[in-house]
Amino acid sequence: NEPLGTDPATKKPVYVKSGRFGPYVQLGDVTMNDKGKPTGDKPRMASLWPSMTVPTLTLDEALLVLSFPKVIGKHPETGLDVTLFDGKFGPYVAMEGTGKDGAAVKETRSLPERAALLTLTLAAAVDLLKQPRARGGVRQVASQAALASLGTSAVTGKPIEVKTGRFGAYVTDGQVNATIPSGRDPARLTLDDALELIATREQRMREQGVDPRPPPRVPGAAAGAAPSGAAKATKKASSATKKAATKKAATKKAAAKAEPDTFAPATKASAAKATKKAPKTR
Repeated sequence: NEPLGTDPATKKPVYVKSGRFGPYVQLGDVTMNDKGKPTGDKPRMASLWPSMTVPTLTLDEALLVLSFPKVIGKHPETGLDVTLFDGKFGPYVAMEGTGKDGAAVKETRSLPERAALLTLTLAAAVDLLKQPRARGGVRQVASQAALASLGTSAVTGKPIEVKTGRFGAYVTDGQVNATIPSGRDPARLTLDDALELIATREQRMREQGVDPRPPPRVPGAAAGAAPSGAAKATKKASSATKKAATKKAATKKAAAKAEPDTFAPATKASAAKATKKAPKTR
């Protein structure tokens, strides 16, 4: 195949190839021996990222995926290299070796997406490696770490950070979370971009009747607070008294209805009937 270009660092050609698991790039050529079998070191290879396509792939993009594993610095406590990997099962950060105290160290944490490989700083990686592994996988822990810090919010006083959550990348100022549109690269987001996204999200929430920045709640001052225990007891007693009075009235009414009509005055028709049936005397 014709090379895509030449790596300026190694002067080796860069190829785009198609393999069993999809397209990939290769740095350098395979060296063959007299018997036609590969010999020596294998050329470095790397799969294309999901956002890349073969027809539009540039030399810079090919060199980017070939740049991993990449050491981003030394861990301040162990003195070991902190390295970013674009692994078979996704990107991750790792630290492995013998620490300053002679103890064996092996720590790895998954990253939420490949964009983190471009933005993760040494400080963020060190903080991520300190966090405990999440049960059922480490992606849950990684998703909580900031991919980048763009500045400090003048409203909340908290950092404006780029993060990745369940529904993708977003920016936050500690109160308002704004999703980063799928067409925008989180790695290239500026502070002005983040402020614009947050302002748009805040306006939309207010139009929906939601205040994203409510004032702090004062204990006992909230309107419509739940009634105290004494008030509840009084209300319950009043309800019970009302029910008892209703029941008593119903019982009295039923008794009056059941009582025989002994003292009711006889009607004229009844009196006439009784007189007619009376026996004759001689």
